[in-house]
Amino acid sequence: MKTEDLSLRTCFSGEELLDKLSGVVECGCKTTKLVIIDYQMGDKKLNGVETCIKVRKDGYKGHVLLRTSETKDSLKKNHKDFEQLLQENIINVLVSKSDASFGNKFIHKLVTDEIRAL
Repeated sequence: MKTEDLSLRTCFSGEELLDKLSGVVECGCKTTKLVIIDYQMGDKKLNGVETCIKVRKDGYKGHVLLRTSETKDSLKKNHKDFEQLLQENIINVLVSKSDASFGNKFIHKLVTDEIRAL
């Protein structure tokens, strides 16, 4: 695999992401290695935490990165089981939009490891 073989798909809601991922999960092809989910996806739509939970319930086994402007304490307040979601790797990585360096390092390592594995 070369970096030019990698692709990026954008979804504008949790619902759209779930729809696109369902085909990947059904085929068992494991082509999606990372899903980056934004916490706030608009009114009357699934938020990022709800989407992460549904993605896992639908059978997605790859990495999940949650981007947010919210503090971890705020997320814990709004989602009582948030810490458990992190511990159980429902959400693999939590990234603050104000400091995305950790997320960037995670993505770089993931892509580098995938390329080396081939």
